[in-house]
Amino acid sequence: MAESLQTLAEDRLGGRLGIIAILHTWGRTLPWHPHVHCMVPGVIICPDGKFRKIKTNYLLKIETLPKVYRAIFFRLVRSHPDAPGLPQIEWSKQWIVNCRACDEGTGNVLRYLARYTKRGPLPEKNILSVTDKQITFRNISHRTKRPDVCKLTPEEFLRRYLQHVSPPGFHRIRYYGFLAPGGRRNLRGIRMALMVTLTLLTPVIAELRARSQMRGDYECLQCGGRCFVRFDFIYPNQRAPPL
Repeated sequence: MAESLQTLAEDRLGGRLGIIAILHTWGRTLPWHPHVHCMVPGVIICPDGKFRKIKTNYLLKIETLPKVYRAIFFRLVRSHPDAPGLPQIEWSKQWIVNCRACDEGTGNVLRYLARYTKRGPLPEKNILSVTDKQITFRNISHRTKRPDVCKLTPEEFLRRYLQHVSPPGFHRIRYYGFLAPGGRRNLRGIRMALMVTLTLLTPVIAELRARSQMRGDYECLQCGGRCFVRFDFIYPNQRAPPL
């Protein structure tokens, strides 16, 4: 997936991305469901070493990403020494890649993904009962999006749980582009530039905020009544203050 994103970024945006990829192998009832969550900052590194913010609402065209990913995956499979013995894959089938904007804010998204890096497939608090014949745990139904209960035999529960244990030395979190260990020099440059920008803007925003928080009476253009309007300036990912 990282190679797919970098290929499209170089072709469509003219630079390389920074990517944090987290492997997630389970579903809500512990089935084998491997997929990767990718977090990509809205910045690209240009060939001349300068960075540029991405101004579009979406990173890349979602229609193109599955095709590029399928082509790269097919190339890697064909180059594998055991490729003739691999099962047949429906290459003509349409592949799906889910992509959406982080409307919840980057802080909430980071907290959501952090849960998958520090805990196992099933929190202990979700286990409701354990007997010799049945293990019951709660989950959220994919269909109804409501709380549900899953009941499994001990053998099936252990089979589902253990298939998500990573092999020794396997890294479920990987970094690419300017977020990779080899790209720390570019990352430091981006951080310094953003810090300088915020430092320069802080006194300006403070002055505008002080002026804007002064409440004034205005005449409503529709009803003619008296009302007040209040404006405020907030930083990215900061909640708006209550009125």
